Amino acid sequence: MDGTVYINLKSGEITNNIDGYIHCDMEIAKVIRTLNQKGYITKASCAGHYPITIYEYNNCDIAYLEKIKEDPLNEIIEVRKKDFAYYTEARYTSTYILFQEKYDFKLPEGFYILDNAICHDVYFHRNHKRRKMKYVLKELEKYQKILENWANELPINERKDEK
Repeated sequence: MDGTVYINLKSGEITNNIDGYIHCDMEIAKVIRTLNQKGYITKASCAGHYPITIYEYNNCDIAYLEKIKEDPLNEIIEVRKKDFAYYTEARYTSTYILFQEKYDFKLPEGFYILDNAICHDVYFHRNHKRRKMKYVLKELEKYQKILENWANELPINERKDEK
């Protein structure tokens, strides 16, 4: 992933300068610009990211120890009398766009709705084996392109605040 860029909502300009711009991942900057220019106001977004994060959980109830041990992506750090600690890998990344409000539009292929957001999850593992980075990145790129085509085809939204 190449980094963060900013979009001026009035002019549509994409830049690295923060003044008067909204935060956006470069990979979906054109999508976010198109949506906002068409009246579908976004609040936050993410193109999805490959770096796999390791999470550490402490003071977990001992009753869940056997369940946590069943998953090969978990690594037990320490077991105590009443609790335990473990590491686990992130399971997926999401490409998402969070909108300021709910809009009545057809979802892009492969996306689902969660509150005011449209999302697509890309999993890092298949059959408990880590997928190669190139396949994860290809899938992210595929759904970013689907988003771009979808945004381009959306009709102009008559915003309530402009009436």
